[in-house]
Amino acid sequence: MEPMSSISDWKHRFGSSKVDPPAAPVTAGRKPLLNKEETTKLFVWIQVQNGRGVPVAASDICLYAEGLLRCNPLRKENLEAFGGTVSFSQAWANQLCSKHGMTSRRPTTGKSSSLNDTQAARRFAEYVGRTIKEHGIRPELTWNMDQTALPLLPLGKKTKTKRGSKVVKVRGLGDKRAVTGQFCVSLSGGKLHPQLIYTGRTEPARCRKYPGSVPRVAHPPKGWSLTASKSHWATQETLRLWVKDLFLPFATTSSSHRAEHPPSPSYSSLMTTMSTLRRLL
Repeated sequence: MEPMSSISDWKHRFGSSKVDPPAAPVTAGRKPLLNKEETTKLFVWIQVQNGRGVPVAASDICLYAEGLLRCNPLRKENLEAFGGTVSFSQAWANQLCSKHGMTSRRPTTGKSSSLNDTQAARRFAEYVGRTIKEHGIRPELTWNMDQTALPLLPLGKKTKTKRGSKVVKVRGLGDKRAVTGQFCVSLSGGKLHPQLIYTGRTEPARCRKYPGSVPRVAHPPKGWSLTASKSHWATQETLRLWVKDLFLPFATTSSSHRAEHPPSPSYSSLMTTMSTLRRLL
């Protein structure tokens, strides 16, 4: 055996004396909530819904996944509802779809969205502010009323589909059936009861020519105004009912401010307007 002159010679021949640390154990991670067969069924169902044009949201995926476990007697007991630990969240649904190449997309339409005229809205707000300041109108006498369409077939704005899809179909996207909701609030925070305008006639329909009249509600919301028009749009008649059934009662109950605040021209104008409306209605 040849003599070794240095420590480096020893290391070169016999290797380093340093002991390598043991390798970290390989873990499999969290067990998937759905097995391979259930995952396949889930994505087949999503593809079927995409083909039908039915929107699929993360909440729908959670419900379908839970239904898969409920239908399996051996897996049913794993759900939280039956004492288990498995629960499905929207974060889980989004992560699962992203892992399988799916993303949330808005339905494709042939129309381009128009931008709001923010400058006109700003000018209108400035005009209202100047008018309130000029005439000394109190907040409880400043009202804002607006109408909006409440669709009978509410659809989500997004659906799950394959990443990179050029066309995203949703059934019922062009369904225009709706009920008009009329809402009003004062600057002080007072809220009037809403008015709902249905399509049809106020009296019961006598034939199939007038479907969708005012529904016969056993216990309608107290104070609400339910009426109808030919195309569920606001008309002079619906506005007259709104003033009679909603605005005048609320303004009358708000007349207690007369004792709390000194009289003002705006309040006198309101009292004059209310008396005139009562005579006209």
